[in-house]
Amino acid sequence: MKRPTSAGKVATFAGALLLLVTLPLFASSPATSAWLEADALLGDGYLIGLLVLLLLIATAGFVFLYLRFVDVRKKMRVSERLLEDIFQHSNVAMKIKDMDGRILRINAEAVKLMGLSAKELLGKTVDLVATPETAELIRKHDHEVLREHGVTAYEEQVNYLGGSHTLLTRRFPVTDEHNAVAGVGVVSMDITDRILIEQALRIAKLEAEAANRAKSLFLANMSHELRTPLNSIIGLSELTFEQAEEREDRETAEMMQRVVNAGRHLLSLINDILDISRIESGRIELHTEVVHVRTLLESVINSMQPLAKANGNRLLLEVAPGVGMMGADVTRLRQVILNLIGNAIKFTRNGEVKVMASRHAEQLHITVSDTGIGMTPDQIQRIFEPFEQADRSIARRFGGSGLGLTISRQLLGLMDGRIDVTSDIQSGSVFTVTLPVGDIESPEPRPHAAAHDTAAARGRNPIVLVVDDDEDACELVRNALERDGINVVSASSGEQALALTRSLRPAVMVLDILLGDMTGWDVLAAIRADPEHAELPVILCTVTDPDQRTGVLGVVEHLTKPFDRERLSHLVQRFVGAAKSGSLLVVDDDDFYRDSIANALRQEGHQVETAPNGQHALDLMRNRPPDLLLLDMIMPGMDGLAVIEAMRTDPMLAPVPIMLVTAADISPEVSRNLYERAVLLVRKGEANHADVVYHVHRLLDRLQIPTNQNEVREAP
Repeated sequence: MKRPTSAGKVATFAGALLLLVTLPLFASSPATSAWLEADALLGDGYLIGLLVLLLLIATAGFVFLYLRFVDVRKKMRVSERLLEDIFQHSNVAMKIKDMDGRILRINAEAVKLMGLSAKELLGKTVDLVATPETAELIRKHDHEVLREHGVTAYEEQVNYLGGSHTLLTRRFPVTDEHNAVAGVGVVSMDITDRILIEQALRIAKLEAEAANRAKSLFLANMSHELRTPLNSIIGLSELTFEQAEEREDRETAEMMQRVVNAGRHLLSLINDILDISRIESGRIELHTEVVHVRTLLESVINSMQPLAKANGNRLLLEVAPGVGMMGADVTRLRQVILNLIGNAIKFTRNGEVKVMASRHAEQLHITVSDTGIGMTPDQIQRIFEPFEQADRSIARRFGGSGLGLTISRQLLGLMDGRIDVTSDIQSGSVFTVTLPVGDIESPEPRPHAAAHDTAAARGRNPIVLVVDDDEDACELVRNALERDGINVVSASSGEQALALTRSLRPAVMVLDILLGDMTGWDVLAAIRADPEHAELPVILCTVTDPDQRTGVLGVVEHLTKPFDRERLSHLVQRFVGAAKSGSLLVVDDDDFYRDSIANALRQEGHQVETAPNGQHALDLMRNRPPDLLLLDMIMPGMDGLAVIEAMRTDPMLAPVPIMLVTAADISPEVSRNLYERAVLLVRKGEANHADVVYHVHRLLDRLQIPTNQNEVREAP
């Protein structure tokens, strides 16, 4: 039940008082007879009582209304005080202005911003405290509210007597009792401190980026300063080790082996630090290619077998059905898997390391498990931090820099993958790499090495030109190659390298980038600009890291010093080894032209067949697909376009590269349609027989001729 209000109590009291006053009036009438009673009731007493009753009722009503008014007024005062407190004590500046911009009300925060007291500001415009530019800006924004009758919001830069401020201001129309616009309300938040903080953060970000660039530059310079002596230390130590083994001087061989191992360990640490630097600075570029997962894993495991045997471990591979191909940066993926297998082998003795691959939907999972020492949950939390290992005793007992897993996780992050780990102490660890299968239809082409063609086929001498201003480096390359019976000539400057290239016509050049008189890039550019030597294979062998110019300038391979001697020797052998000719098919309805081209190619050692028309050519190719098809476009019956279309639909002939030799004009539309299948277009009349032979050699230089005739790959 609701408790009675004060006004209700007063009304009740007035009613009771009225009852008490009227009772005597009724009681005082004589009760002699019914007629007398009726006369008394109709007499003066009755009228007076009725008037008193009405007066008391009216008094009670007035008292009730008055008390209600007092109660409402009290509540209004409370609300007014609350609104005034909010207005005055808010941390945002508030002002109410009339139609002419005069300040009618202002709170303490606005007074502080504007620099004068409230008494001085009331009734005045902002012109009193603002610069002309600020006053004009404020008038413009106020008039917009009065004109549009809407709410506006601006970030304003103002200059008052109280100082310069950046304000986030919201304006709204103020209305009178008739709902007509009578002025402008202004609410402003001072965001000057926030702006200053943002500026400080931007400056700090720029400084941090500059520091990171300086760090990267420092590491790049240090890598050169460290790798240069390491190249000599490791190379000369390997040479001394081999000579000691040949003399059966086991003591010297053992010491040199220790030097080589220590140098390789230091080189590995340098490479890890540089990888971290490149990842943090965003200088890692991924190059996606299609790779067969089993083939990749088998190659990695084969390279790790000696290390596994040294620790008495069994290294196993298990690939689930349906894994197939994937699109990824093979170099970086191989680096991750090598690190995981290497760690598993290092922390396992006389146990088992298993590599498993499976595919679920569009995700590839590669798991590396071992039966080694394992880790606790606390140790697992630390292993992905730079320079951290599971335990400090781990580094002393097993070695390592503590960077491998950090690099692996960051590389996988760049490839939209992740790495997970589970482990039990003394029971081994399981690392799982998860990667998207990727686009296996149209991956980014990956540069391949040059084809297996001889110097004789290109009219060059079986000589390797080594260009390096470091005498020790030249000697190391010379020893690595001459051991395999390769003739080596060295040059210590770019100018000497260019002169020897023109005079000796070497089969391949091994080039350092940092030379005394010019850079290796300058040497490369000069070689590529010379038609006589534009096709010279160049192998970069430097302490610097590869960059995009290696692809632009046609570099065959980039070896980082200290280089792998066997890899360098194997690579060079491909350019100075035994000759390899291609099988060619010349298709042309012009008998004289067809036979002339065929004879010129046969004189170069190629196996050449000829066909007078398109149908004959298709019949020959279906029996034995050629390495290269020289095709005329205009022929009776089946023309060149029809031959190309027929080849596209035949899985055996689709990979065969085509060189168009024609006198016909090819429209741009046809050229675009033929681009994917026509490797090169040579016009009759503009090219003689020698030019055609030259282009054939150039194409064969670029094409790797596989044992499987259904697969042809192109190299830069």
